[in-house]
Amino acid sequence: MLREISELVREKLRDPRVGNITITDVDVSPDGSFARVFFTRLGEDEGQSEIEDVLNKAQGFVRSHIAQSLNMRVAPNIVFQYDSSFEESDRITRLLSEALNKS
Repeated sequence: MLREISELVREKLRDPRVGNITITDVDVSPDGSFARVFFTRLGEDEGQSEIEDVLNKAQGFVRSHIAQSLNMRVAPNIVFQYDSSFEESDRITRLLSEALNKS
C-alpha cells in the first residue's frame, strides 16, 4: 500500500504543496479498516500542518484510488500524519556529536 499511495500522491494530486513530500510509512490496523499514512518533507521545517490538512482533505480521493488499484471492496479510512522521526534522529545525532566533541 505504501508504494501505491506514494505513486498516487506524486502523480495524481495536483496541489503544488504536496509535490515535495515523501511517504515514509503506512500503518494499517489489524482489521484493515484504518490506515495512518506518515509523510515527511525533506529539507523544509515549515508547512507540515498545511500539507497534512491538504492530504487529509484529499483522503477520499486517495482512498477510492487505492481501493481500485488494489482491488479492494472496502478501502481503509486514511489519515495522513507528519513523520518527525527524521528530525528527531538528526537532533539526537547532533547532540551525541556535540557531547563526543566536548570530551
